[in-house]
Amino acid sequence: MPSLSKSELFAIQTLLKDEENLVFRFSSCARNADDPQLRSLFEQIAAKHRSHWNTLSKLLGME
Repeated sequence: MPSLSKSELFAIQTLLKDEENLVFRFSSCARNADDPQLRSLFEQIAAKHRSHWNTLSKLLGME
């Protein structure tokens, strides 16, 4: 894997934080949703952002 520049590392770290926040927010929405369909949708969105986080973490060797 090629080395990442400082700006690329910073960008990936920023994206990791953003994805982590989105996972937290959508998971929280899912827990608080009364409607089962809405809860399921929030869980799906949280899972998608968790997948994004996993992909980014692999770029930094955090796996």
